[in-house]
Amino acid sequence: MAALEKGALELLMYDTHVVNGLLQTEEYMRALLAMRCPPLDQETIEQRVTARLARQEIFDRRPAPLLSFVMDEAVLRHRYGGKDVLRGQLEHLLLIGDKRNVELQVMPVDCEDNAGVNCPFTVLTHKDSKRFVYSEAHATSTLDTDSEQTVLAAARYGIIRSQALTPRESLDVVLLDIRMPDVDGLTVLRELRTMPDSPVVAMLTTFDADEYILTALNSGAAGFLLKDTEPEQLAHLVRTLAAGGVVLSPKASRSLLHSHPGTEAAVDEEAARVRLLTARERDVLVLVAEGLSNAEVGARIHLGTSTVKDHVSSILTKLRVTSRVQAALLAQRAGLLDERPQPEATR
Repeated sequence: MAALEKGALELLMYDTHVVNGLLQTEEYMRALLAMRCPPLDQETIEQRVTARLARQEIFDRRPAPLLSFVMDEAVLRHRYGGKDVLRGQLEHLLLIGDKRNVELQVMPVDCEDNAGVNCPFTVLTHKDSKRFVYSEAHATSTLDTDSEQTVLAAARYGIIRSQALTPRESLDVVLLDIRMPDVDGLTVLRELRTMPDSPVVAMLTTFDADEYILTALNSGAAGFLLKDTEPEQLAHLVRTLAAGGVVLSPKASRSLLHSHPGTEAAVDEEAARVRLLTARERDVLVLVAEGLSNAEVGARIHLGTSTVKDHVSSILTKLRVTSRVQAALLAQRAGLLDERPQPEATR
C-alpha cells in the first residue's frame, strides 16, 4: 500500500478505530505500537515508526494529491498514550486540516446513519488511473483491484462523507467537559485559545455553577451547553457555532446577563474600550451578543456576510479579546445591551 501511495492522485480514507497512519504523530504511533498484543519487539516498533513517518512525505509531494479523511468521533476520544499524546495528536490534526489538498471530517457518535459500519477502508486512485480498495480486518488486510468493487467503495465513501460533519464543522468546533479524566476542561480551553487559528470551543457539561460558566466564557468559550440537550438540538447548535454564532444554555444566559450590571461600567476600564467602536460596530456587537451568526447579523442590518465578518474582526481587535462571547461580556459590562430599544408595554 505504501508503494501505491507514492503514485496516488487521490486517497479516500475512512477510519473507525484509530487515527489514520498518515495523520499520526510519532508519539501516537509509539503508543499504539506499544499496546500491541502479543507485544512487538523494539526493533520492529522502530521499523514501523520509520516506515509510517516516511509515508507522511505524501503531504509535501508535488503535485499534491487530493487527500480526504473521515474518522469516527470515538477515534478522537480514545486517550491512547495519555492526555499529552492525545492533545498533541489533536493539534496535529488541526494543522494538517489547514492544507489546501486535505479534507478532514468527523462522523459524530450520535449519527443515525453510517454507510461505513462494515469496516475501515481506503480508496486509492493511482496516476495511471487504476483504482484500488484497501481494507483491514482482524490481523488481515486486503487489496482489491476489481473494478466493480472499487466503484462501489468510492460510492460508499461519498455517502459516508455526506453523513459526516462537514470539514468546517469537523475542525472548527471543539466540545469540552468541565471535568474530564486526568485533565481540566477549562485548562484545555485556555490552551486551545492560544493556538494560531484556534477552533471554536464550547463547553458541554453537567456542571452549571455560575463560577464555571463565567470562567469558561471569560476564557474564550463560544458557548456553554448542558449534556441534557437533545441530540438533534445539539447538532443544530454545533452548526450554529461553526457559522460564527454563540450558543448558551438558559442558565448560562442568565449568568451572563447578571454578571456585570451596567451600573459598574463607569469604573470598568476594559469595558470602556467599547467607546472605540464605530456606531456600526456597536450595532454588530449588540447582535453578536444576542448569539446571532454572521449571516443572521447581516440579514438583520442589511449587510453582506463578509462585511459582518470584517466588522467582527475589527471589534475583537479593538476590544482586545479573542472570542465573540468575550466581546459580548464587555458589551454587557459597558451597558451597551441596556441601550437596546425596549418594546412598548401593551395596554
